[in-house]
Amino acid sequence: MPIPDSPRVQYKKNPLVEVICQVRFPAILRIETHPPVEFQEQLRQQYPLFIAKQGVNIEIPSEIARSEIVKIVGEHKSYEFTTADEQWTVSLTKDFLALTSRKYERWEEFQRNLALPLEALNTIYAPVFYSRIGLRYRDVIQMSQLGLMGVEWAELLNPYLVGELASPDLAQEIVYVAREFVMQLQDGRQSQAHVRHGLVQVGNTEEIGYLIDSDFFTEQRTEIKDALEALHYFNQQAGRLFRWCLTDRLHNAMEPETVG
Repeated sequence: MPIPDSPRVQYKKNPLVEVICQVRFPAILRIETHPPVEFQEQLRQQYPLFIAKQGVNIEIPSEIARSEIVKIVGEHKSYEFTTADEQWTVSLTKDFLALTSRKYERWEEFQRNLALPLEALNTIYAPVFYSRIGLRYRDVIQMSQLGLMGVEWAELLNPYLVGELASPDLAQEIVYVAREFVMQLQDGRQSQAHVRHGLVQVGNTEEIGYLIDSDFFTEQRTEIKDALEALHYFNQQAGRLFRWCLTDRLHNAMEPETVG
């Protein structure tokens, strides 16, 4: 395996800010030309809030400190269905369905919340296959939340990751670092992981955290029945990759609990 194995854990001090699953399919024009009334009816009890948008805003990941967000605006309609607490959102367009969680705890819960919109999509619109499947995890590590203020990033992150931040001469003066890499996965689906990482400004504060943004995906045609198996594999690899990024000191500071 390209990513070293590691025990599955759940962190008490969870650095996840967002998890997104997206399945793409050949365009279904009925989604764009007719309001998704039946789709909403199947989701409405779990996702009662609704908004329709003209155009899809795609934020190119640029949370890196001192960078600006770039948006590409499409001309297509999109529909969003959100839970009452606004922590989970289902997005539907003519060629993709996505689930976004801002309150992720365990894969099993995420999978349960994904099951309903996927079933509605497959029952009502019957895509023939998925052209792309993706699962993306965005973690922001904040020293202030972990009792680690003043600790060097080189003591918290894998030395293969930190680069210049490991320099005793330069580390204190560095205010901007951004890197990315793409790696092949060995699952027989020509899957890849696109990882972006670097320093980020935390919200409206002056604190600088460290972003690890991992997008696991395949663009190989996937049969509908095989989608969950692929997503389960991506989840497993995402946990292993995140653990690889951390030193034992950071791992322990987030208070891991082993789960089955």
